[in-house]
Amino acid sequence: MFDTFNKRKTRMHYIFSILIFCLSNNIVIGYSVNSNDKENSDFNDYTRYNVARDLLKELKSPVTGVSERSSPVTGLSSSAARKACYQGRCATGWTNFGNTCYYFDHEQVTFAEANRKCQQMHGQLVEVESEAEWVFLKTQAEKKSLDNFWIALTDAFEENDWSWINTWRTASFSIWSPGQPDNYNSDEHCAHAIESRQYQWNDWNWNKQAAFVCEA
Repeated sequence: MFDTFNKRKTRMHYIFSILIFCLSNNIVIGYSVNSNDKENSDFNDYTRYNVARDLLKELKSPVTGVSERSSPVTGLSSSAARKACYQGRCATGWTNFGNTCYYFDHEQVTFAEANRKCQQMHGQLVEVESEAEWVFLKTQAEKKSLDNFWIALTDAFEENDWSWINTWRTASFSIWSPGQPDNYNSDEHCAHAIESRQYQWNDWNWNKQAAFVCEA
């Protein structure tokens, strides 16, 4: 009887030791996984911070060479130009749609350069707010043989939260090409429209070069 009790005691001690070992290892493994998750999260946050910082630095570069000659409505200040645009009085080279004047430029520039050039013309890089506006842009781009062009859309501050750089509003309208945005190589944080995809949108590296469309 006493031997049986000792055997059971030994067996329980053995099982208890195994449980302690397993729990200890689970705690260690759990800590390791959580630690790695935290490190990955911190790395992603750090990377995102650098992406946002670099884009803001580019966008905030000084605007130089502003010319009234390139204004949407010739000889008018920016505010007056916008008011005149609402009345359908776009300057030569600008195209009216609704209450806005648009300028289609073939020059190949980076995303930030496109933004600055639009500012130089008293405008801003285009924000596409409706399907009707997109159809207009698509039709004009086809007429003007633009193979692709920048629009003012970025997710540099939060992945897949696409916002307009002029107002920082989240885009309520979008027309992405199938399979896009895909953040290829983890460095595509701005959007452009592509002729080969019927001017549907694709995410792209902002240091790549494309044509651009301004609005005012």
